[in-house]
Amino acid sequence: MLNAPQELEDIICNLMKEFSGITTDEQEQRAEALRRIASPYACAEAAGFPDKIFFEERFINYINSKGVKESILRWVFSEYNPMRNCIPGNIDGFEEWLELSLLEYCAEGNLYSVLKEWIFVNGGKIPSNEDLNNTFNFTGSTVYYQTFSSMFQVDDQRHLQKNIKDGKEQLRKIKCRYSERLTGDIDDNGTGKNGDDERQNMAKRFSTPFWPMMLSVGRGAQEGMDFHQYCMKLAHLTIPKGAVSMEQRQGRIDRFRSLLIRRRAAEYASECIFDTRMDILTDLFNALEIEKKNLNMDNNEIFPNWSMPILKGKETEFFFYKIVPFWRFTEEAKEYSSCVNQAINYRVGFGATYSDKLNEKLGKLTPEERDSIMINLAADPE
Repeated sequence: MLNAPQELEDIICNLMKEFSGITTDEQEQRAEALRRIASPYACAEAAGFPDKIFFEERFINYINSKGVKESILRWVFSEYNPMRNCIPGNIDGFEEWLELSLLEYCAEGNLYSVLKEWIFVNGGKIPSNEDLNNTFNFTGSTVYYQTFSSMFQVDDQRHLQKNIKDGKEQLRKIKCRYSERLTGDIDDNGTGKNGDDERQNMAKRFSTPFWPMMLSVGRGAQEGMDFHQYCMKLAHLTIPKGAVSMEQRQGRIDRFRSLLIRRRAAEYASECIFDTRMDILTDLFNALEIEKKNLNMDNNEIFPNWSMPILKGKETEFFFYKIVPFWRFTEEAKEYSSCVNQAINYRVGFGATYSDKLNEKLGKLTPEERDSIMINLAADPE
């Protein structure tokens, strides 16, 4: 399944000496079972990918890429990995053990379900070979950054001399894959690949279960770009100028069958009867639609695809997270407070994004005052 890079082999061979292994027969039996149910080829075949070999090759390239490889190594040698104490007692068995560890990794992460969910959020369409290339061959961009000594003007001449050449500070550069930016400017990352096509490809990569995991976007992404498939945390690096801007930003991740909606839907699974042998997510959402009345959601016209309230009497760990960094008692704090109040009033006629604050505000109004600010969106019967 895998020809390990030399540097990866050296790392693991050095660590192998600390462990004793299991017998060859036991190892081979386990490996054969995992190959049948957890190999990239088997998972792609079960999920319906037409070109399983192509998927496996691209997936292996992905897990061998810098960053992903190190993350997997941490898992391989963590106390939670059942394979940690199953390393063969001789270095000759290194490749077999590495293959077994990676198969265990795919099984633990349930690669099959990851692929099925990817197809589900893609509207039931299996990613094409072009999409797989775009996703798994992602190399990231070159990011230039300043050293701490130059940023804070630390008086350490010995350290500064290492970063100054011909009287000019030398910016260091690294390859970044975990996080990427989606803007039209190239001044501070040096890739020269932020044209329309590259930005569209980057947005597609972010809307998969694979890297990048963080995406910095500019104002141009407030409208027309969706990131809800695998994101439910939004950080505002600038304070929105008004309620509409805030709603537009929030709307990038609060959309049809978003990540939050799917995670909340899983919490409803015990309340429904559906066929777990087939396409679980499709069957689950169909069952939720059928069970709306029994779940007391018959008056909620956007349940379950757009709205998934917390089950009555239950708790949830899944929410949209909105991060707005600012210092207290500053202009930014005042601007944010004003923006939130505008958003509450803005949402009165259209729904309750900020339900707790909205209910608090509505509770202080008389019935006549509430009626005066409500907007009837019903179609004209004529």
